Amino acid sequence: MKIAVLFPGYGSQFVGMGKELYDESRVMQELFEEAAACLPINFVKLCFASSDTDIKKITQAYPALFLVSASIFAILKQEGLVPDVVTGCFGGEYAAFYAANAMSFPDALYLLNKFSTLYQDFIQAEQVGAVRVTGISARKLTAVCQEASDTASRVSLASYDGPQDFLVTGHHAALDRLQEHVEDLEAKIKVTAVELGLHSTLMEPVAQGLSMYFEKVDFKDAQYPLISCVTGKTLQTADELRKFFLSSITEPVRWDKIVNALETYDVILEVGPASALSASLREQYPEKNIIMVNKPADIQVVKQLLVPTNVSGEQEHQQAE
Repeated sequence: MKIAVLFPGYGSQFVGMGKELYDESRVMQELFEEAAACLPINFVKLCFASSDTDIKKITQAYPALFLVSASIFAILKQEGLVPDVVTGCFGGEYAAFYAANAMSFPDALYLLNKFSTLYQDFIQAEQVGAVRVTGISARKLTAVCQEASDTASRVSLASYDGPQDFLVTGHHAALDRLQEHVEDLEAKIKVTAVELGLHSTLMEPVAQGLSMYFEKVDFKDAQYPLISCVTGKTLQTADELRKFFLSSITEPVRWDKIVNALETYDVILEVGPASALSASLREQYPEKNIIMVNKPADIQVVKQLLVPTNVSGEQEHQQAE
C-alpha cells in the first residue's frame, strides 16, 4: 500500500482549526509552544479564539496553517505513519518540507515569517490580486492574458486547477481588462475574485528578498520524495529542493500535475485544517482511499489503516526468518 500525504495552504484556514486535536495531543501542544518561542505570535489565541479577519491576514495565516498541518503530521508520525511521498501547494509546501525532514520546524517558521512579511508588503505596494476563471481552455486563457497585459500592468495564469479551471493573478487594472475580454468571448466563462497566492513572475521581488535568508536555513535531502507543485516531478536532494522553493513563488501551481503524479498511490491523506483539495481528488480518483485528517476520529481511521500493513510486514519478516 502506497501512501501520499498532501498539505493544503492559504484559503483552508478558519478559527478553531485543530482545536480538538490540540486538546488531546501533547505532541501538538509542544509544537504550539515551540512555535510561540520562534515567533511573537500567540498561536493558541490566533488559531482557536481570534476572528475571521485576523486568521486571514497573510502574516498570521501562513504560519498558523503550517503549525496546524505540521502538528497533525507529527501526531500521525507518532502513530506509525511512514509516507511514500509528500506534497503541498499554496503554502502547504512548507509543511511538506517539514514532513519530509528536508527542513526543520524552526527553519520553516523562520522562512514563513520572512515570506509572509515580504508578500504582504508586495501586495500593498503593487496593487495586485487574483481571480478564478472557469469555462475556458488554458490556451484561450493564456491568449486573453496576453491581450489584457501591457507595459504598465499584466496578468498571468497562477494555478492550473482543472481542464477549464484556473487562477489568474496580476495588477488590478489588467485584471479588469481580463474580465472585459473574457465577457466578450462566451457566456459560460465565469470570473470570481479570490484570496490566494500570486504564483507568477510578478512575485520575483518576493523570491529575491526571501533568497537572502537562505544561508541561515539548512536544506537537507528529503527522507521521503516530495512532489513539486510546479512540475509534478518528485524531488529529493537538498539542491533540487532549494531551487524548487523559490520557483514555487514565481511559477504557476500545477495542481493538474500533482493530481497526475498521485495516480500510482493507493491512499491519499490530506493533512490540514479543511478539505480544500480532497473533493477534487475524489472526482479524479473515485476508487482511491482519500482521507481528510484534522480531527481525533480521523487519526483513528488512519491508525486502523496502518494496522494491516504493519501486521503483514511482521508476518513477512517472520517467514523470512
